[in-house]
Amino acid sequence: MIPQFNIQFDIPSEVSNGFPLMLNKVRKHIVRESIRSALSPARARLKSYVMSMTKEAEYSSGATYRSLTAKYRQAKHNPNRFYGYIGVNRKYLEGLLAEKPIQFGGISKYRQVSFGIRKRNPKPGENPFQKRWQPKEVRSFYRGYNYMDRRRKPSKYLHLIEFGFQHRGGKRFPGYGFVQQAVNDSRAEAQAIFKAKILEHFKRAFK
Repeated sequence: MIPQFNIQFDIPSEVSNGFPLMLNKVRKHIVRESIRSALSPARARLKSYVMSMTKEAEYSSGATYRSLTAKYRQAKHNPNRFYGYIGVNRKYLEGLLAEKPIQFGGISKYRQVSFGIRKRNPKPGENPFQKRWQPKEVRSFYRGYNYMDRRRKPSKYLHLIEFGFQHRGGKRFPGYGFVQQAVNDSRAEAQAIFKAKILEHFKRAFK
């Protein structure tokens, strides 16, 4: 008879308590990457629609186009429910200045700068701005003649561009509706991409 040695191991509580957290992190990573891929078609369509509006509208500066982003969220009360959205970064801000552009002098009529978006807790000596949102001069598409120094924060007026508004004189601007149009045009494609990507990431993670 071959001797057997039975050894019992007790998993430390700090490790066993960490398993749900580890599972949640893996799940969030897989879903985040899948949603990011799925939202690409909608974001591309939205950028196309906004750029066409920017070229046509007399008072558009291009700030809305540059502020477009895609994000995902996990539901607070249901860890298995995730959702993604496309829109503008609420922290994005640009300044339109009544002076000659430096970088886009031969293209733009006015100088326009992006103030960038700062990181939450930058380390000492680290670049305090997010990699994608660095402060810089940007190309201005503004062609209006009644000019005054102003700031452009797309999150404050995106709803007006999307849904329209009533002028003081009674005339109504109907809105472009390009956000909803981008979502409707890409919904089926986004769902198909998400399903394929999440299965791909899942199989890769558990090989």
